[in-house]
This record gives sequence, C-alpha cells and structure tokens, in this order.
Amino acid sequence: MADLTQTVKLRYPVEHEGKSITEINLNFMVLSGAVQRKAAKRYLNEGGVPGAERASDNYLVIIASECCGLPTEALDLLIGPDFAEVMLMVQNFLLDTPWMQEQSAKPA
Repeated sequence: MADLTQTVKLRYPVEHEGKSITEINLNFMVLSGAVQRKAAKRYLNEGGVPGAERASDNYLVIIASECCGLPTEALDLLIGPDFAEVMLMVQNFLLDTPWMQEQSAKPA
C-alpha cells in the first residue's frame, strides 16, 4: 500500500493555544468517504460554492484539519508559503485519482 502521509516542515512556526506548531503531519488515510462528505457539508453550510470544493481553500483547510488533527483555526495561523504548501498537498491528494492521471496522460 502506498504511503498516504506527508509532512510539511513549517518555515514560519506558529503558536496555537500555547503550543508551538513546527510541522504539519498530514495522514490521508483518515479520509473515508464519510469524512469527505462531512467536510463538504460543513463547507457548504459555511457558504461555500457547490461544485467548487477542491478549488477552495475553505474546503481544503477543513480536509487538512481532518488529516492532521489540528483545528482549522490553527491552520489559519499558518504564514503564506506554509499555508499554500499545505493546501497544495491536500489538493494534489484529492485530485490524484487514477481517472485524473489517465486524463492528464492523454494528448491534447
């Protein structure tokens, strides 16, 4: 089985509730269908645009929160490059399906 974990070492550590956060450990094994549906429901309940989940930082931060066990409020503290890297890792994981790989391999 492929390794479904990734670690982002923060260039700019942050503090949340008195704890220093120096890295974000993303465990994508926790993303069952139920977890993803719950995240989508929360995203929509918070005013998200239907169908735009995988392109929205608001959705991606909910998924990242599930994967790393930190609240979204802690992830919101990440400085620009660190936040962008975490969101990109989550988005890449969500879009890295066999169907997407097949589509990207087709000549234009």
